[in-house]
Amino acid sequence: EEWDQAFEDADACLKLLPEHAKSIFRRGVAHEKLGRRNEALMDFARVVKAEPQNAAAIKSAQRLREEVMKQREQSTDEALPANILEVLRVEGDLTDAPSVDRRVEACQKLRALCVHKGLGGALLSAGALDVLVRRASDSETPPQLREAVLAVLVAM
Repeated sequence: EEWDQAFEDADACLKLLPEHAKSIFRRGVAHEKLGRRNEALMDFARVVKAEPQNAAAIKSAQRLREEVMKQREQSTDEALPANILEVLRVEGDLTDAPSVDRRVEACQKLRALCVHKGLGGALLSAGALDVLVRRASDSETPPQLREAVLAVLVAM
């Protein structure tokens, strides 16, 4: 509750003095404490632009930029396996070479994500085990696709 008040106080000051660096910094701190990292980063960046020697603003902006980038990367990494997995999940003609090639390529990407980024857990959360086991055990699955599916299962 006190961070809400700190935010409101800083915001009120900025209505009177829109470029007051100290108020922008204080609002940035309040944003951060309230979990609004993107807004905090924007405020800290404004302070750095206005006062390039402001060490506290520079440090806060750098730290938050790293956190925001890491969070975005993590969100992308978590969504990516589910999107790729969808290629395997979709029913379709397994005698069609381009369709099989797309699925083999999807398996290669999934395996790489498991091996290089450690996203086996994200795959499991996305329901990969059922999809992969179903594809591997289906008698209609071509051998090259079965091999690619099994490689993903091993990597998980």
